[in-house]
Amino acid sequence: MPALVLNRKVSDLSTTGRDHEQPTPFHSLPVPVAFWLLRLAIRLLGLVSPALAGRWVYRLWFQPLRFPEPPQEKEWRRTAEPLNVVHRGQRLAVDSWGAGPTVLMVHGWNGRGAQLGAFAPELVRAGYRVVMFDTPAHGRSPGRATNLPEISEAIQTSGATSLPRAILFGTYRTRITQSWFSRICRRFP
Repeated sequence: MPALVLNRKVSDLSTTGRDHEQPTPFHSLPVPVAFWLLRLAIRLLGLVSPALAGRWVYRLWFQPLRFPEPPQEKEWRRTAEPLNVVHRGQRLAVDSWGAGPTVLMVHGWNGRGAQLGAFAPELVRAGYRVVMFDTPAHGRSPGRATNLPEISEAIQTSGATSLPRAILFGTYRTRITQSWFSRICRRFP
């Protein structure tokens, strides 16, 4: 039985008994020069003007990029029923297909609802209503900058069109906003 070693660094511990394990295939990738230069520029700007550096970082972090919509996504949207959903005084781009229990589909950062359009036909055939929307400052929805609390509110607003029952389907950042959405869904029977 191996002895218990206290007050030593993990790197100092012997690997006895682990010689048979394969080394992990993960290798650290070099940081691209552009990111290194960006980091350097932010640090230097922070020394000269912290407020300006803060505004620049805010813009980089909270202003999503918009990419052209491919023809396939335009075709999916053409067959959709547009919904009138107003969030913070502005109309969100919301589309719907089918009838039945609702599946609310939420895209990821820099995305748009139509990117999930390939799932809609199968869900509609299975008897669901599919609702997709472009979160604020994404896709066809208005705005230049946004953040996760605002996106969570937009999910709640769009989900309100399908309450009291809705299924939330989305990408990795959607998991962060799921708890916000589930709180408002609990208010309905």
